[in-house]
Amino acid sequence: MPYQSILLVSYVFLWVVVVLLCILSLVMLRYLGLVLGQSGRLNPLMPTILDRPLPEVSLLDSDGVAVSPATLGGPLFLLVVAPGCQPCDALLAATSQLLERVASQGVKVLLVLRSADDRAIGELRRAHGLSPKLTVLRDIDGITSDSWDIQTTPTAVLVDAEMRVKSVSKAPTAEWIVSVIGRSDQTPEKPTTAPRSSDDTHLGNRAAPNRMGVIVTEVAGNG
Repeated sequence: MPYQSILLVSYVFLWVVVVLLCILSLVMLRYLGLVLGQSGRLNPLMPTILDRPLPEVSLLDSDGVAVSPATLGGPLFLLVVAPGCQPCDALLAATSQLLERVASQGVKVLLVLRSADDRAIGELRRAHGLSPKLTVLRDIDGITSDSWDIQTTPTAVLVDAEMRVKSVSKAPTAEWIVSVIGRSDQTPEKPTTAPRSSDDTHLGNRAAPNRMGVIVTEVAGNG
């Protein structure tokens, strides 16, 4: 009798252990699935929109008219900024002239400003002396966070001619922007700190192809 009782207790204990292990495994699998599902947001090198068509979002221009960047055609360079963002201000101060120049020479360049204030676009233009050549759109409800998975500013998004996202840079540098969309207005005699490659060399007054596949004419010393 005692022997049978011991066997019964052992049998019940074994089943309890099996059930607990199954529950623990399910919890771990669920947690792992959540982590993998969020990996694009947690890892800046793996944004969830990379190599996918640019999701359509509705942004507002300075007149309050809704615009969807996904319908504009590519190649397209988007820079997402926010009011009061010091890195954004520093980046615009270093690249605004370049952005305006390439915007007037065939590259679609959009500044996306995260702000619900309808005066924000005008204030941004005045603060950085932006000309009408540079299109500024306003994200009033954080839709770029939800649809484009952009959690921080500044963030740059490079879209190819087929409107697929080819590159996402969180906290981009001025040098990175120069290497992607064109050259700065440095003269040939001045050294440049921008990365160089076979398709990104300083050509003075010649036409320089940028990495978006668009020819941008660079005039040395021309601001």
